[in-house]
Amino acid sequence: IPVAHLSIHDHYFAEGDTVTINGNGTDIDGDIVAYRWTSSIDGTVGTQRNLSTTSLTYGNHTISFKVKDDVGEWSLYNVTWVYVDDYPVVTIDGVTPNPAAYGANVTFNGTASDNMGHITAYQWTSDRDGVISTSSDFVIANLSLGNHTITFKAKDNASLWSQPVTLVVNATYKPTAE
Repeated sequence: IPVAHLSIHDHYFAEGDTVTINGNGTDIDGDIVAYRWTSSIDGTVGTQRNLSTTSLTYGNHTISFKVKDDVGEWSLYNVTWVYVDDYPVVTIDGVTPNPAAYGANVTFNGTASDNMGHITAYQWTSDRDGVISTSSDFVIANLSLGNHTITFKAKDNASLWSQPVTLVVNATYKPTAE
């Protein structure tokens, strides 16, 4: 009966990272002709000697590896684990009013979620004014005059930042009566 072997490997990854685990097999009376890698979450994730994948979904995976010899016998599984953290996801729920009169209060509302942890930081930036808030919701009255590309992002407890989302806010000139 063949025997499956695993190398020492990293256990913690972020979604989209390359997960690499080296495998090997031995058979005292023959050759290894096939390999199978299985995730407890994603099913079969590889059929080569070494696992290298960027497609593991987030979660705590039990990774099982087995080898097949040249007479068709499969080894017992050799088992390890990897933890794949997800990135937070953000949404700009509203910016009112938009456009806004120069100097007027503008209310920003955003939400963030993280399936594997919790949100620890928020950041709103303007391409004209820099960082304008570190809260999910806020009111600001001092946007500089002109069009602003506003970017919102959030960080989770694993220090992973979301993909930023953007929108344009226009702070227009408000003429004064003479």
